[in-house]
Amino acid sequence: MEWSKSKTYLIIAFVITNIVLLISIYFNKYYVNDNFDKKSLINLSKLLSSKNITYDVSLNIQTRKMSPIELQYSTIKDKNTKKLTSKYINMLKIIDDVYIELNLKSDISSNDYESMMEYCEKFIKENFDEKKYKLKETYKEDKMAMLYYEELYDNMFIEQGYIKFIFSGDGDVDISIVKTKNINKVGKPIEIISNAEAISKVISQMKAGDEIQDIEIGYSRPQGWQDIDTRQIRLIPFWRIKLKDGNFLYTEAVKN
Repeated sequence: MEWSKSKTYLIIAFVITNIVLLISIYFNKYYVNDNFDKKSLINLSKLLSSKNITYDVSLNIQTRKMSPIELQYSTIKDKNTKKLTSKYINMLKIIDDVYIELNLKSDISSNDYESMMEYCEKFIKENFDEKKYKLKETYKEDKMAMLYYEELYDNMFIEQGYIKFIFSGDGDVDISIVKTKNINKVGKPIEIISNAEAISKVISQMKAGDEIQDIEIGYSRPQGWQDIDTRQIRLIPFWRIKLKDGNFLYTEAVKN
């Protein structure tokens, strides 16, 4: 009987310990930024309003910790490009071992975005893991249309990996591919700024009447950053702000 009671107490203690641990983990990952606080958020909202800059996103002062990542560029000899190379080996143009170019034919009109998207997504699904790509942007000029898909890691964008489709309008589809591999987190997790603070860092680059359409966290390289080993590329967290006019603004997400 005594053992039964002791076992019950141990189970209760174990459950309480786990609850405390989960709460601790949560607040270690997401917490209020002491420097960019609620007052800063209010001031930012007023500044955006004064510049007639609107936003269709939820701005907050939450931050978390993320690790930098390292990756390598794939070549046509790698496993993750095998489907592509086996199907189009005689049609591929390879530049510097990692840049792949391919020209295909299609009668899809460059004005038919739905059909172009279906074409692109089918190509990605047949040759790569479609869950690791998403549409970043589209562009249209005269008879030409471009659809740009970017690679994902942990559902976050990687600027260094992409598949770009250009529909010329005369039956040609030019496809440019840069594929990554061996993506790994490196070093200790580092504190990143909130999305509101990220907006505050790029507001000087905006003009009156701009509309912020989206803001998301991902990975990229600072300008001028040279890797010691060009085969091993290191990326750090970046905030990317998309404006309604199609332009993108970037700022490092690492807290100073």
